[in-house]
Amino acid sequence: MVKYFAYGSNIHPIRIKQRTPSAKFYRVVSLKGYKLKFHKIGRDGSGKCNILFTENFYDLVYGVVYEISKYELKYLDAAENLGHGYTKKFFHIEGIKEEVFAYIAQEGFIDDSLRPYSWYKALVLEGARYFNLPRDYIEMIEAVDTIEDFNKDRVKQAMNILKGLKKADHFL
Repeated sequence: MVKYFAYGSNIHPIRIKQRTPSAKFYRVVSLKGYKLKFHKIGRDGSGKCNILFTENFYDLVYGVVYEISKYELKYLDAAENLGHGYTKKFFHIEGIKEEVFAYIAQEGFIDDSLRPYSWYKALVLEGARYFNLPRDYIEMIEAVDTIEDFNKDRVKQAMNILKGLKKADHFL
């Protein structure tokens, strides 16, 4: 098993289990000196989540650490388009003795003018709410401007995922 720090759309346990069925919740954590941004260039041209190093100790990104079978990592790597927008970065997080990895936007795949699709932001929000992350952090995500996705198939698929997330009373 490896430890994965989810901070974007993979934060909700149903979403991560769709991608890696072995995923098991480990704990909610915060990463100091980073900010959540929706500026990673997605395959669909919209803004996806990234965590940006700020050097400011007061900046925090909240997320969830999952334990995932190393044999299923290839599925998560494919979903995250590893090597074509994201790279893996390893962190030491307080209270966890093993290294934890996260997907970080590669140089050349960041555009601060991008906005996420409304459905993508909703996925991130549902995960944050599910784990009862701090109210000010949730409000920061709620304040992110979005754009509408005109690809009806992609919107329908996202809405089906969101319906499942909202129905999940207690998945852990």
